[in-house]
Amino acid sequence: MKKGIIVLLITVLAAGMAFAGLTGSADVKANLDFNAIKAKESALALANGSEIKAEFGLLDEAIAPAALEEGAEAPAISVDFAATFTFKVKNDAALEAKAEITKAAIKGVDWSVSILGSSDASDYATMSGYDAKSNYAKNDGVTVSYKGFTLGVGYASKGTWNVALESAAYSPIEGLSIQGGVSYYAKAAGATKYGYSMNKAGKDGLKKDLVKNADGSYNISAESTTVADVKIAEQALRDAKETLAAAQKAFAADPVAAKYDAVEAAKNVVEEKQAKLDEAVHTARGVYYDYITIEYVDENGFVKKEEVAVLKDAYKEYKSTPVAAEAELGLSAKVNYEGQVMNGDVKATVAADMIIDTLAKKDNVVFDVKGSASYIGAGLDVYYANVAVKKIDDNDVAFQKVLNAAVNFDLNKFVELPFTLSGKVGMDDILAKKAGYSRKLTASISAGYDAISATASFEYGLVDKKIDVSGEVGYTHDYATVKVGGSLKTIEFVAGKYEKSVKTTANKLGMYVSVENTTLIPGATLGLSWNATDLKKVDATDTNKIGIVTASCGIAF
Repeated sequence: MKKGIIVLLITVLAAGMAFAGLTGSADVKANLDFNAIKAKESALALANGSEIKAEFGLLDEAIAPAALEEGAEAPAISVDFAATFTFKVKNDAALEAKAEITKAAIKGVDWSVSILGSSDASDYATMSGYDAKSNYAKNDGVTVSYKGFTLGVGYASKGTWNVALESAAYSPIEGLSIQGGVSYYAKAAGATKYGYSMNKAGKDGLKKDLVKNADGSYNISAESTTVADVKIAEQALRDAKETLAAAQKAFAADPVAAKYDAVEAAKNVVEEKQAKLDEAVHTARGVYYDYITIEYVDENGFVKKEEVAVLKDAYKEYKSTPVAAEAELGLSAKVNYEGQVMNGDVKATVAADMIIDTLAKKDNVVFDVKGSASYIGAGLDVYYANVAVKKIDDNDVAFQKVLNAAVNFDLNKFVELPFTLSGKVGMDDILAKKAGYSRKLTASISAGYDAISATASFEYGLVDKKIDVSGEVGYTHDYATVKVGGSLKTIEFVAGKYEKSVKTTANKLGMYVSVENTTLIPGATLGLSWNATDLKKVDATDTNKIGIVTASCGIAF
């Protein structure tokens, strides 16, 4: 198996070198966990990571018609095709391979036709992760461009399709540009959900089928060894997913090497617990269930077959749940101006998106508007939406009547200073009146003097009363970059996973120090860091009190 992987890797690398650039990276990290030493456990961990990416195309972008020098003769028609191959070696030496076509288009001097699918609908008004709630979805199809105009058409089957048109930017006067877009999306009704009902009890008195639920659990009621194993495996998987979610959140808030390793380790545990759950389910099915094949219609109108487990000696009735059709019209526009007023640079943008549900019995219009303006070194940003979506912890959360506003400044654009100083002050979700919404005051500032830089941020929740303060000071020398940072935040946690939940709050204190060098060994990045996500005792399950030291060496080519 390893020999075959090596041959495959060499083949793709050769193809990458023959057609275009070859890039990649490799690293080794050694982690020393002081908390493990305190607990008299194994504290030293060593991990390797590598990635190789090869890109090739039939036509180099430099000689595409759109990139020809003025006066050069352009071919009437050209082909623009590119693909990317990525190979990753994980810590357990397993190889992950991914191939992706990144370009596939026929191009002329003023036009192009891409066959990689339909285009997205225009979406001009977004701010701080908020966006108007839209059900628009791209489908397989084509995208045609002509002199700045873009038309995308996609079709899935049985009445599910989409079309999007975006205009070229129009400039009636110098410095002013206007652009717009219109889209339509339709999804046919179908039967996408299905369930079962029993007409009599099955073998051994089982009352429910072993069918997987949306949350990954199984409907089981019999008390037996195999069923108990399933329940235990389910709980173990849920715990592993909670750990992974916490690691991903910590890494997103502060992406350092130690937190990345924690995410990778948590992913491996989730995979292990999922395998054990699958094994337990397979054993339980073998004892209590037979298998039958059912047919149903999916959301695109295709007839699908699926093997499911049914109770032995039980009568079942198949039911399909119809899903309503969807259709929405999208309208977008933006106006941008850049110029000078009284010898000062002025920039202003107004953008709006409107989504109309054309099948709704009542008026159902979703819209958002964004406005931003800046003059010399001062700026203002405002965003409003009657229904918006914000991504929080990898989940889309709906917010009603969102209003955000912020002002920013850059003193160096006002006066000449020996140092740099800029900042931003704002409020998120001004209209929120209940917990669960992110209504909060925000402030950030950045400063620099010669080789020294400093940043600080502050957030205060006006509804949930949470505080989040963080800061960092860095020093860049010819030989190394040193950073020292910390954070203090109010968090909520649940004490006791298997007991009655009690929600409490506490302050969490984190600190880190890092040193990085790129000159000692040409082409290599050497790093040494200490990171503690929480120096205070928050709850009995928290283990990161003293921190982790990570030594690393990475190369890129």
